[in-house]
Amino acid sequence: MKEIIQLEKEEFIEIQQLASHNKEEIEKLAEKMYKEKGLCCIKLSMDIKEDYNYYDSYSSFKFYNYADTIDYGCATNDYKKPFEMSYEDKQKLIKFVTKKADTMMQRKFGKQITDVNHYNKKIKELEATYKQLKIFTITGWGVAVILTLIALLK
Repeated sequence: MKEIIQLEKEEFIEIQQLASHNKEEIEKLAEKMYKEKGLCCIKLSMDIKEDYNYYDSYSSFKFYNYADTIDYGCATNDYKKPFEMSYEDKQKLIKFVTKKADTMMQRKFGKQITDVNHYNKKIKELEATYKQLKIFTITGWGVAVILTLIALLK
């Protein structure tokens, strides 16, 4: 059996306002808990890889950083996803972590990588010069031998 309760308009408006206030408070508390207890595990891979430059035909080294969120095997054993982060927030976090990792790698190893790349380029240039000089020397000796043979055969 259903009961029908009649309210006056003022009472109904008052109850409706209380309900909307409760909804706003619930949303604020939920957002606060999300900010405080939101959980997202990140997998960060940082690497320095050799990159071959086909145009100049020499190797150079570059930083490669890759960040991704993982939904399993978090570092804490009590990972139960109490307040999982939204996809947009995860993407913002990944972008932030990747940018900071790039900055850190550049700050820590930038000078060394730049020096190694510079010396690799110079070594490649020296190898090319060495080949040119070798060809020039062999050609010169070949001309000298031919001229010697021509002089001897006359």
